[in-house]
Amino acid sequence: MLTDKRRGIMRWAHNRGRLTLLALTAGIALAASAPSIASGQGTRLTRQRVETILAEKRSFFRVDMHGLNLSGLDFREVDLTEANLRGANLTGARFDNAILVKANLSEAQLSGATFSGTQLDGANFARVSAGRIDLSGVRMRNAILHGADLQGAKLEGADLLGASIISTNLRRANLARTLLDEARLIRTDLRETNLTGASLRRARIVGVDIAGADVRGAIVVGAEIDERGNLDSAAEPR
Repeated sequence: MLTDKRRGIMRWAHNRGRLTLLALTAGIALAASAPSIASGQGTRLTRQRVETILAEKRSFFRVDMHGLNLSGLDFREVDLTEANLRGANLTGARFDNAILVKANLSEAQLSGATFSGTQLDGANFARVSAGRIDLSGVRMRNAILHGADLQGAKLEGADLLGASIISTNLRRANLARTLLDEARLIRTDLRETNLTGASLRRARIVGVDIAGADVRGAIVVGAEIDERGNLDSAAEPR
């Protein structure tokens, strides 16, 4: 039979083991919920820190870089999913083959930035300054382009399915063979724009200025078009 002393020792050891297990479990839970230091998740970085993470080829998932001067940096093939780049200076930055899904680039300066092969689904380009930017062939499904300055931009063959294009300056832009199915083009400047072969199936086109636009071969089946846009008749070869 166990003595009272031995019983007391065993109870103490048992309780200590339970406390240790609880402490380890709590530690694991806290570690799982903590922001990723490697990616900077949940923190606002400095340019120096951004350069360090780039050199270490780590992710920028949900990283806050709003308002930073990141001009000329090389983000090629980097994961920037849901990153906050609002108001950042991104002139001359390289985003080729990067992932910018649902990233916030609103009010950013994008002149000279490159986006070849970039994934931009759901990205926010509201009020960006990006004259003559090259987004040819880029996938930008459901992207937001409200108030963006994209005059002279190259969007040839881009995928803008379901994009929201409101009060956007696309004057003299190249939208040849661009997919704009189910997109909303409202109060947008399309003067002298190249829309040859563009697909606008089921798109909503309201208050759009298309004076001088080339819309030969454009497809507007099922599109909602007001009298000002009048793409239905303008789409005929001329």
